[in-house]
Amino acid sequence: MPDPESPALRFAARWLWLAWLLGGTLRALLVVFSDGTLDVPIWQAHARSISERGLVATYRGGPYLFNHPPLAGLLEARLWELCQATGLPFRVALRAPTALIDAGTTWLLVQLLARSGSRRLRDSRHLLGALYWLSPLAILFSAQHGNTDPAVACSLLGALLL
Repeated sequence: MPDPESPALRFAARWLWLAWLLGGTLRALLVVFSDGTLDVPIWQAHARSISERGLVATYRGGPYLFNHPPLAGLLEARLWELCQATGLPFRVALRAPTALIDAGTTWLLVQLLARSGSRRLRDSRHLLGALYWLSPLAILFSAQHGNTDPAVACSLLGALLL
């Protein structure tokens, strides 16, 4: 077991905090200051349609084909209504949860690696978690894309951990 007071461990701990801060900041900047991908206005149209016309009518047609599960549509409709009541931009409200979910994905990844049969993976778990957290693809999917894809990864890792 390494000495918790060792300079190498203190350096690594500082680096990991910096990685968490950098990844979180990049996600926050994308969520707040970008419009997201085309998925954002599509989800907004779905949510508005479900809120105003109902779920069944939205499945029958609208500006975009709605092919998502009912629960996802109903949740997005409630999110749309919350945004209308509070003035929070829908593009921010849609993408902020997935950016937070990605933090959960990173934590679950570290927890799974801690249980690995490989000592090298166990010893590298924080570095590997930080590399995922700083991955441009993970950042773009969670904070820019505007879809629920990061929830799938988080759910799969959570199921594996259980």
